[in-house]
Amino acid sequence: NEHPGYRGSGFADYKNPINDYIEWTVEIDVPGTYNLGFTYANADSAPRTLQLSDGGTDLGILPFSSTSSWTSWSFLSGPNVFLTRGIHKIRATATGSSGPNLDELSLSYTSASPSSAFARKSIQNNGFIDYLSDQAHKAYPNPFNESTKICYSLKEKAHVVLSVYTLGGQHMKLLVDNIQGAGNYLATFNASEYKAGMYVYRLQIGDKVKVGKLIKNK
Repeated sequence: NEHPGYRGSGFADYKNPINDYIEWTVEIDVPGTYNLGFTYANADSAPRTLQLSDGGTDLGILPFSSTSSWTSWSFLSGPNVFLTRGIHKIRATATGSSGPNLDELSLSYTSASPSSAFARKSIQNNGFIDYLSDQAHKAYPNPFNESTKICYSLKEKAHVVLSVYTLGGQHMKLLVDNIQGAGNYLATFNASEYKAGMYVYRLQIGDKVKVGKLIKNK
């Protein structure tokens, strides 16, 4: 816990160059396609790569680019994977010169089904699990051309931090960073200066984090 900026009670640190791994036990209530996202830090100038797997099933290799320092934490949107109902063992194994420091694994439900009330599970390394409904946060219009609005609700007073990142985890713009009372809020993301593509917004409310995708049209 010597590198501040992480959430919860600590983070996971890879000690050996290869074959070290971190494994999360995840219980899926609603089967479907989920995006695996990681909050991490990497002070090396070169990317550090992790081999992802689910109970022995290969999910591919994911590079974690440099964040400049061990106290600079970024979000990286990883692969979309189909998860069946039940228990899954998501493992991230170091493949090269050790792995990055990992603060959190996020699973974002990407199904288009409007009947699902389950949108995301947030699994921190300290075991905290946060269940969020698909109405807890959203962006509209999405896809969008010049700008979009990210709306969210607070049940009680909390410190809110809302930022937009590239899929590679590079911070683009800070939209909100203050204490807000209970209620409904809108934050506008003006993307006129950015090229078309997919981006990620990260909404932190207190010690809970919500993640969503943004798609800017050409």
